[in-house]
Amino acid sequence: MDIVTVTCELDSHQMIQQAESISLFVEPCTHWVIVEGANVNLTVWKKRLAPYYKNHTLKLKTYDNDMWPKLNPKYHGYYIQQILKLLISKDIKNDYLLLDTKNLFLKKINTEQFRNQSGDGSSYNFQNDNPHLEIHIPTIERYADKLSIPVDYEHLNPILPFVINYEVMKQIPNLEKILEWFSDRGSIRMSEFLLYSSLCKKYNYTPKVSLDLIKSTYFWKQESFLKNEKLDDIYTVGFHREWLRLTPVKNIKRANKFLRTLGFKNLLKERY
Repeated sequence: MDIVTVTCELDSHQMIQQAESISLFVEPCTHWVIVEGANVNLTVWKKRLAPYYKNHTLKLKTYDNDMWPKLNPKYHGYYIQQILKLLISKDIKNDYLLLDTKNLFLKKINTEQFRNQSGDGSSYNFQNDNPHLEIHIPTIERYADKLSIPVDYEHLNPILPFVINYEVMKQIPNLEKILEWFSDRGSIRMSEFLLYSSLCKKYNYTPKVSLDLIKSTYFWKQESFLKNEKLDDIYTVGFHREWLRLTPVKNIKRANKFLRTLGFKNLLKERY
């Protein structure tokens, strides 16, 4: 299964880290790296990343941000990257595994291990299962209205790594039109994951929920990275840029010590 990452110049160091993690732990596969931004120089990106793809295939791609007139290409990269995660399905024509730049692999894995899941392999009732999920309810309701489907609050968990099933995407006759209204986010919380989950409902695709999840973890804000952190059964970790910016330096030093034990040469920066 191919991997897809949408990145940008701001995240170039983390992108190099992810590339190194793929070279260390992922069985040979194709990795699509979509670089979002104005005046992207793919030659520079190839020079940065190519050393980590001796056993993997790197496919670099960029898009014209002017395709999305509701979004400012200089300031709305966070929203544009959500669009690109789905638009790439027109090129891949198979299931693919979405990552954010902040995701690193920590254990040996074959991407085919993700084949029997949709999204991250879990789903929730956004009305009942967890209070923090309720912020997404207006998004779910809007997407149901735009896609002319009944409102259903059971949806895939909106977190990466996240599998997009081509069985859904190949049924969509008007993906660009859908992404056009999707880009007009208005006042709701925009979510490519909830749009994909809604498309599963639209096209009567039953998402594959896994009973044996490939475990991941995240550091979001200022969580401690303890010396005895239990990461033995974790396959991917995400270090959010806010964690890198806000957490005490000692946590970053601990995390880097851990990454060194795994063979990483590219370490977390102490201030993002």
